[in-house]
Amino acid sequence: MANAAALEFDNLAAARELVAAGLARQQAEAIAVTMRAGRAGLATKADLDSLEARLNARLDTTISGLETRMLRVAIAIVLAQTALTAGLTFGLLKMFGGAP
Repeated sequence: MANAAALEFDNLAAARELVAAGLARQQAEAIAVTMRAGRAGLATKADLDSLEARLNARLDTTISGLETRMLRVAIAIVLAQTALTAGLTFGLLKMFGGAP
């Protein structure tokens, strides 16, 4: 998941800074180790970019499917309206004596 180079953490440098700030060496080392372990599961920008690309592809597929279904429904509605209009027109013509 995470790119090791992007999340590189220098335990020794962190521990030295904590000791220089007044912490006991053992405490500083424990904190540095804990900080490194906490960063192990973090996502990188590349991870997020990859996730975004996959989600966009899925969304595009979903939208395309919806567009296809909507087009089919629209065509069915137009055909139904056409049939209804033709039937009504023929019925009216027949009712008023103008039908063949």
